[in-house]
Amino acid sequence: SLVQIDSLVSKELTDSALHEVMRINPATLSENELAYYQLLKVQSQYKSYIPINSDSEINLAINYYKGTNDIEKLARAYYLKAGILLDLGKAKQALICLKEAEKILLGTDYDILHHNIYFMIAVINSRHQEYQLALESSLKALSFSSKLGKKDYSCHDDEKISVYYEKKKKKDSALHYINMCIAMIDNIPSKPAINRGGIWGNLGASYMSVDINKAKTYLLKADSIAPQSNVCQCLADIYLQQGDTAKA
Repeated sequence: SLVQIDSLVSKELTDSALHEVMRINPATLSENELAYYQLLKVQSQYKSYIPINSDSEINLAINYYKGTNDIEKLARAYYLKAGILLDLGKAKQALICLKEAEKILLGTDYDILHHNIYFMIAVINSRHQEYQLALESSLKALSFSSKLGKKDYSCHDDEKISVYYEKKKKKDSALHYINMCIAMIDNIPSKPAINRGGIWGNLGASYMSVDINKAKTYLLKADSIAPQSNVCQCLADIYLQQGDTAKA
């Protein structure tokens, strides 16, 4: 059933949710079921990193839920629309959707959705170099992930907060938050590998001017998980400093 699929989504069993939702024939569904189906289909695809080239399906869900009292599904639909728009390079429109979702959820306890909305708002503000706004949204996101006890979410939040403090030239605060990630990285799903590798890479980069040996350890860890150009550049710089031109 659609409720069971939603349960799989909430447990982040995305592959299973996508498999089940794709087995459904939408022609057999009532109007209410069809809106729910469209919401779950888009969410399963989005969480599976499947490119979505149009917001038409999620718009159908939004239009339906606007006429109901189900604020969670309406806010979730706006959040998913924001993600689609962001991936399509329409950041300004995405931010409008996120602000609408934030307004809908005001005073509610849908903590994961609150978290995800603030996390995406921070990403958009960062891309526009609005680092203070990005920092404020990331700290809000962290308050929800900490409340939920979700260490994988908190790890990503701490990483982003560290990056934004770096941008604001506040090195001590940046190091504090990136160090918080170390104990939580293993809670992040191993696929896609870049999620874990990227955090190790940021750890290494953060220590380049502080402790070159720690930086090297973290960067090699990142390189073993998910090779990245910025990690390779940092390692090359370290090898040059150490006089190992061959490795550099």
